[in-house]
Amino acid sequence: MPDLTSRLLRIALVVFLFVLAVTVMRLTVVVSVPVALAGFTLMLALPLQRKLQARGMRTGPANLLTLLAVGCVTGLFLLLLYWLGQAVVTQAPEYGPQLDRLLTQWRNRLADLQEAVPGPEKNFEVEAVVDWLVGWVPSVFRSVYGLLGLIVLTATFLVLGLIESRGLADRVRGALRPATARLVLDATQEWASVMSRYMLVRTVISALTGLATWVFTWAVGLEFAGVWGMLTFLLNFIPMLGSIVAVVPPVLIALLHPEPWMGFTVLAGLTCIQLFLGNYVDPRMEGRILSVSPFVLFLSVIFWGWIWGIPGALMGIPITVGFVIFCKYGKSTRWLARLLEHDPNHGRHAEEPQGEQPQDARQ
Repeated sequence: MPDLTSRLLRIALVVFLFVLAVTVMRLTVVVSVPVALAGFTLMLALPLQRKLQARGMRTGPANLLTLLAVGCVTGLFLLLLYWLGQAVVTQAPEYGPQLDRLLTQWRNRLADLQEAVPGPEKNFEVEAVVDWLVGWVPSVFRSVYGLLGLIVLTATFLVLGLIESRGLADRVRGALRPATARLVLDATQEWASVMSRYMLVRTVISALTGLATWVFTWAVGLEFAGVWGMLTFLLNFIPMLGSIVAVVPPVLIALLHPEPWMGFTVLAGLTCIQLFLGNYVDPRMEGRILSVSPFVLFLSVIFWGWIWGIPGALMGIPITVGFVIFCKYGKSTRWLARLLEHDPNHGRHAEEPQGEQPQDARQ
């Protein structure tokens, strides 16, 4: 009976700590998101810093070049976003007549529906739609301001992380027991290696999907073909959900096209592209790197997206993979890692981490 009570108390404590951690992360999103983004970026950037130092470069110049490389990649993504917005804003007035025609059709249908269904009289005016769109302007400015603040804070934490990364392994060895320190460092190294390969594969898949989207929309004669290709490339970095969102904007533009078949054609074509690359190519390329269950990965994207929004959806899979790797290296949590894995007997995940081998292996 005391053992049962102890187990129940332990489970209750774990649940309480989990709820507390989730609450804290949601309440401190302004700080926790930049810290998490900086940590994830640091994990991807450290190999470059180590290679520069291995070639005889001092720590200061190596950190500066690493920051420049990260800044160039971030700047490229921001330029792509700016180009997408500029292209849409420049050519949006050309769709004014089509939008007016579509709104008129919807208003007529709503008027017919209002006559068919008895109820209070309602007026559906285009001005109301315009006022609703104008109401988005403050939200857009708040989003831009929040993005700039996020970039500044993330860059600050990244600089501090690069400075503190020197001698971090020695501090871990000094703070923990030798066996525990070795497991922590090995798990961290494996996590960084897996994430580097994952981001490479994710970039290749996103580029292939964006290229296929650009070629298809250009072939059917849909405007903004380059915009849809770039938008698909960027959104595919959000696992699973990004590919669904990427289909919506070009389909909406296709519905404004004079040809009635354009909407269905674009929807069918883009869906086929996403299904082929997302269900056939992507699992085979990423399956060799990530052995976590696809259901668990999907839940992780939704869960971290609920906590941190878009940054959480971007980091959901890396955080979950790191959690599984660290569980695999712990003797008491290895069962949880095998429960979350898609194929527990695949690759390194089937091996017992060094320093904690079973008793039979020692004998």
